[in-house]
Amino acid sequence: MRAVIVIGVLVGAIGTARAGKSVTIFPLSSGKLPPALAAAPMKLTKALAKSIDAEVANVPIEDAAGLLDCDPEVTTCIEAVSKSVKTRRIVFGSINADEDGAVKVTLTRFDPGPDRQQRTFDLTSTNPDGLADELVRVSAPLFGRSVPPGRTDLGDKGGAGPHKGNKDNKDKHPDPDKDPDHEADPKRVANPDREGPDPLDDGPKQVDTPHGAISGTTWGIIGGGTVVAGLGVVFLVQASGIADQVRTAPMNTPTDFRNLTALEDKGQTRQRLGIGLTAVGVVGLGYGIYRALSERSSKPEATTMTFTPVPVEGGAALVFTMGIR
Repeated sequence: MRAVIVIGVLVGAIGTARAGKSVTIFPLSSGKLPPALAAAPMKLTKALAKSIDAEVANVPIEDAAGLLDCDPEVTTCIEAVSKSVKTRRIVFGSINADEDGAVKVTLTRFDPGPDRQQRTFDLTSTNPDGLADELVRVSAPLFGRSVPPGRTDLGDKGGAGPHKGNKDNKDKHPDPDKDPDHEADPKRVANPDREGPDPLDDGPKQVDTPHGAISGTTWGIIGGGTVVAGLGVVFLVQASGIADQVRTAPMNTPTDFRNLTALEDKGQTRQRLGIGLTAVGVVGLGYGIYRALSERSSKPEATTMTFTPVPVEGGAALVFTMGIR
């Protein structure tokens, strides 16, 4: 029963890996941009893709629509593009700068259904990296996320903190004798005549007990079990494919029957290998995990070595003893 569960998990993982991202973002198309912002369209595209866990398309939305011979402003065209990239959501947009250098980014979020949302954002940063961070922050609500906190003002260039108006900066180290709000803690009043422990001392600090290290042998068992189980799954998948071939194989001539027999034998061999390897791999993997948990929870081992003289006939001998505790 455990072998069947592990096989299902591994096959499910393979299917998930093949599925890929569920959101595709097309590179932002750019209008008039100053030379300093030439890299901004791709910078903003990649930063936005990372923030919404999207895959970046190879071409802008205009090129994708051109391949389908349709207008990207029309909903049916965007639906066709969405089907062609096989994702549940596509994102596209443009970036432009006016004569004063103000940057505007227009983003469109499209979900088949259709659900089309479009917003324009005025960005104030002056470099591609700053524009990328700002776009990720201000566009968060468009993708159902809360707005992450932006950068806070650190005050004057010479320092930070709320007391930038105090030229002498005396409030950083207030004098307890001149500060009326300061109250001395009686527990911290120095008393040279007092003996004994400090009343503010919390006592000995707790030190976390170190855990044991996982040995290389254990890692080898875990890795070997995983590889063997994976190989068994491969054989089972191949056996399933051969079974499909057997069901559709022709059976008209003696040659067809001989080929069918050879195919059935091949499928049975792959199935037996798959079941055996998967079972061995699962057992090895389980044993390796058990060893790892046991070694991790155990205390580090300390070794002792002793030499004990033992009298023997005609002289004496040294007995070497090594213990682990």
